[in-house]
Amino acid sequence: MPESTLIVLRRLEKVQPNNTRALWFLGMADAGAGRREDAIVRWSRLYDQLPARSKERESLKAEIDRLEAVN
Repeated sequence: MPESTLIVLRRLEKVQPNNTRALWFLGMADAGAGRREDAIVRWSRLYDQLPARSKERESLKAEIDRLEAVN
């Protein structure tokens, strides 16, 4: 992801800490860069906002679990 995009997303997250798109994309960037704990924190915040029993929530939980399983 281009650094300019990350800058915009980080600014968005600062003014809207629960912005689902910012949390998703920044979590993806964190995971891709090996910042596992940061990704887990962001995606956990996102997970709490998603509707119960939604496919998106289930998929996100699987990603969080995958990151938590990495030693």
